[in-house]
Amino acid sequence: MESDVSINGMTIRCELSGPCLLKKHKSGSSLSKSGLHHTALWKCAMARSKEIPRELRKQVVDAHQAGKGYKTISKQFGLHQSTVRQIVYKWRKFSTIVTLPRSGRPAKITPRARRIIFQEVTKNPRVTSKDLQAPLALANVSVNESTIRQTLNKHGVHGRIARRKPLLSKKNITACLKFAKDHVDEPEGYWKNVQWTDESSLNKKRYV
Repeated sequence: MESDVSINGMTIRCELSGPCLLKKHKSGSSLSKSGLHHTALWKCAMARSKEIPRELRKQVVDAHQAGKGYKTISKQFGLHQSTVRQIVYKWRKFSTIVTLPRSGRPAKITPRARRIIFQEVTKNPRVTSKDLQAPLALANVSVNESTIRQTLNKHGVHGRIARRKPLLSKKNITACLKFAKDHVDEPEGYWKNVQWTDESSLNKKRYV
């Protein structure tokens, strides 16, 4: 979606997926053309995300190094003063404007707990996530059932309800009896070359 906005004789085109949030700065004509251009540009770009663009953070730091105050920088780039102060603080402390990695919440499922889960699933593919809480409790790991399911799903193991095997109809009973009578005299070695469909695994993925 493109929209043209005119400010003090300057026409600026915004390319956004949503409505343009460009607003005329309160200070009006007191801003230079370059300052007004930056204000309009960044107000359009920031409508997409809450993350401050890297180029804008660099310009904030450059303006601070040029001796401008927080209030002046805030008006120039259309940012809150606390945002400007935080950008400058991080640049002073870490000497960078790049977004630093966030620690986040530590995972409750430890590597040992993950091994326990897959050992139990391997032994009994029909075990439920509720049943898996007991062996994990012995390892001093207390987690919700959904956490166990998410761990299994992340590694390609998904829960499924077994399909109920239908009862044999009279037609199937007759066909099975006829097959048995026709092959009753076959030697034992003959059956080694027969592959039964109900004893074969045709699934590429593993379902639990």
